Amino acid sequence: MTLLVTSATGANGTGYGKILAFADDGKPIGVFGGDPRIADPRGLGIEPVDRLLFVNSGSNRILALDRNGQVVRASRAVEGLNPGGGNFGPDGRYYVGLRGERTIMAFGRKLDRAGEYILPPQVVPFPRGFAFGPEQSVCTSPSQSFSLTESMLLVR
Repeated sequence: MTLLVTSATGANGTGYGKILAFADDGKPIGVFGGDPRIADPRGLGIEPVDRLLFVNSGSNRILALDRNGQVVRASRAVEGLNPGGGNFGPDGRYYVGLRGERTIMAFGRKLDRAGEYILPPQVVPFPRGFAFGPEQSVCTSPSQSFSLTESMLLVR
């Protein structure tokens, strides 16, 4: 098994700006995926249907990589996306925290449409990570959760 880790650059650290691969014994393998659109990666998620690795790129895109690190799908560039963490929701869409907008946006797994806000901008303080809870809720911290309406969870 290979362990993949995002190594972001910028104000929050001095990372490599790449996805790094490690063997199961912890030894470094090297960079996973050499596509220049993989820049300042900040979140990973496994798409359950096609088993693709989704990555939030600091180039304001969401990318889907195959098992060899090749980009096989890409969202259009989204001005100001500034993505944080990402997670697949119960409806199969990929949800991304928008750090600058302080909200969460959902993208279809094909990445062929614009993302959709699921919460209004400026609601979630610095959404780096979040999880989906019971009863159609998304938890952004131990003390904060939001109820999602039925229409927000329809498969698009």
